[in-house]
Amino acid sequence: MKMHIVGEKEDKLLHRKEVLLKADYERQTPTKDEINKELINVLKASSEVIKLDVVKQKYGERSADIIAYVYKDKESLKKVEVKNKKVKKKEVKTEEKK
Repeated sequence: MKMHIVGEKEDKLLHRKEVLLKADYERQTPTKDEINKELINVLKASSEVIKLDVVKQKYGERSADIIAYVYKDKESLKKVEVKNKKVKKKEVKTEEKK
């Protein structure tokens, strides 16, 4: 998979950078894990501060438009991003076991 940056936008209020990328691939649509690994390489940032937001693919094409956020630090990401239901349930279960 080849990925390149199309555009960037700085969001000072939320302490992050919004990055628009274009991904080209040869076979099936890549998984989120594969996209995240490539994002780390392209953006040269830690996985702790990158949040994959949108992956848009048109039917039949071997390319996708991707929107990702790169935060300044881990704390900024925790303040802004909402945890999904699965992560919340796991946290509750681990707290109940203690």
